[in-house]
Amino acid sequence: MSSHTKKLGIVGAGPATVYLLHYLSSLNEQYSITILEHQPDAGRGLPYCQANSPYSLLSNLLPDEIPPTVKSFREWCSGNSIVLKDEPVPRYLIGQFLHWSLTRLINQRPGVTLISSCRVKSVNLNNCSTFTVFTDTFEQFEFDDLVLNTGHGITPTGADVQFAYPLNELKIKEGVKHVNLIGSSMTAIDCALFLAQKYGSFQCESDKWVYIPSKPVEITMHSTSGLFPLPFFRSRNLQPEIKKLIEASDLRGTSGRSLDRLYRTVLMRLLRKYAPRIYHQSNTRNFREFIQKWQSSVFHQRADTSLKLGMFMNSRCEEFSVVLAIFEVFFDSLCDLKITFTPEDQAFISSVCIPFLAKNNGALPSISANKILALMESGTLSIERVQKTSSEPELPGVDGNTVTIDCRAAGKTLRDPLIQNLAGNGLVRLSGQTSFRSIKRIETDNEYRAYISSGTQATIFVSSAPLLRATSNTLPGMSVTANIAKSIADSLAGTHQKECA
Repeated sequence: MSSHTKKLGIVGAGPATVYLLHYLSSLNEQYSITILEHQPDAGRGLPYCQANSPYSLLSNLLPDEIPPTVKSFREWCSGNSIVLKDEPVPRYLIGQFLHWSLTRLINQRPGVTLISSCRVKSVNLNNCSTFTVFTDTFEQFEFDDLVLNTGHGITPTGADVQFAYPLNELKIKEGVKHVNLIGSSMTAIDCALFLAQKYGSFQCESDKWVYIPSKPVEITMHSTSGLFPLPFFRSRNLQPEIKKLIEASDLRGTSGRSLDRLYRTVLMRLLRKYAPRIYHQSNTRNFREFIQKWQSSVFHQRADTSLKLGMFMNSRCEEFSVVLAIFEVFFDSLCDLKITFTPEDQAFISSVCIPFLAKNNGALPSISANKILALMESGTLSIERVQKTSSEPELPGVDGNTVTIDCRAAGKTLRDPLIQNLAGNGLVRLSGQTSFRSIKRIETDNEYRAYISSGTQATIFVSSAPLLRATSNTLPGMSVTANIAKSIADSLAGTHQKECA
């Protein structure tokens, strides 16, 4: 290797790291790379590993929505004699593809080392030039740059609250009859279905799912929305068209722009073209009115009624799923193009649009949705709306019969010792309030840099979506993960080229 070789440390070996390695390989950069993964099985990411997908849990991704690595997902499946259908892909299959991709990428690129079963405990900055990483195996590593790719897996710091992933490590003792789930996201859905298999079984009778409990248990989701994610919808290839319309509005790289202007010049044009009936029925003057009207028609119902309504609309009204797809691509494009807004619009996006998109983009597969409804009909599952407060929600007291599981992305930054260490050392800055409603995120610039030292430009990047500050990507698909990884790879390549010049 050249004298300009730098040391890059990557914390975590899930999907974000797979795509980062893919783009670094294509750029052919001379980095010595060390990946530190706390799980023994690297590459899959906790939501996609076999331990967390033991009951054929489905993703919210179709085969062509999984970005390619060494091969496309379809090519990999074909080479392994796996027949794909045009429907949501099982999670464990995505995990197999990611694991294979990581192995191939490491083997074909010199200078990459993977160390599994190695949890990072803390990070120190050395004279503003390099980072020293300390692990629970008492090993130390020194890096010029660092990428945080830690996702769902963390070590709890409190005895009273567990975290959903890994599902197979949840501590549910005999005699537990009450389980509190904080949140109602896809993670909470995973957790509820996992617990349901532990306490009973599902049967499909005359095209209707029924839950038959074998042991008594009450599962309660505590959520500020009081709602489940909307049913799965098919994504549309609208990104080129939407980005063209946004760029025509002269918004790239600018700040303080109006959300209402984009509503008129982009969203309304798309609705008129692809969902004319909904466009004519909207009759709204601005984006706020449109979102509020859409929410009132879909979300202002009981949780089970809202889910049934969403499933009915999705199967009978094509324009319904088209609007969901437009929302998804519109906000992802704003993030990709790094569009910022006035403080007033940004506050509206954070307080209203982000929670709305979380339910909109959840894309709950139909089988999972039907099983959730079966759990509710059996009396095993309920959902309670909690108030948006500045403190943690008040839940029933923890005792031998009760378990509480935090299913929020917020749990990562609220309680992860590594993130708290980085924040305490001034290496990352957390935004948002420490509350049930306001999620703390790591702040980054538009190139996903959380820290840049003065002088040497030693940098900490954040590629893990759950750690990033609140953006439109509340539930990013693989494409968003891949886009973030590409942006970081480009930044690393640019920095390296400048230093070699």
